[in-house]
Amino acid sequence: MIQFEDMTGKSGALCEGARFSAEDKMGNKYQYRYEGIEKTVNGMDIHLHNLTDGTETYVVKEWFRQRKIKIK
Repeated sequence: MIQFEDMTGKSGALCEGARFSAEDKMGNKYQYRYEGIEKTVNGMDIHLHNLTDGTETYVVKEWFRQRKIKIK
């Protein structure tokens, strides 16, 4: 589980398998599933599955602060 704060100051928690939408500053919206924290070459990163386009991505906590997050 991770705790996050989005660009509006709203905070929340995501458990593995949780689905959420993220809207960036440009108005682009994507659907994601939180897969967990994983060790990468850069340390520990947050693993997300982009349900909109089927890709995997790894982000840091700051990523959430740059988007509006809505947990499904």
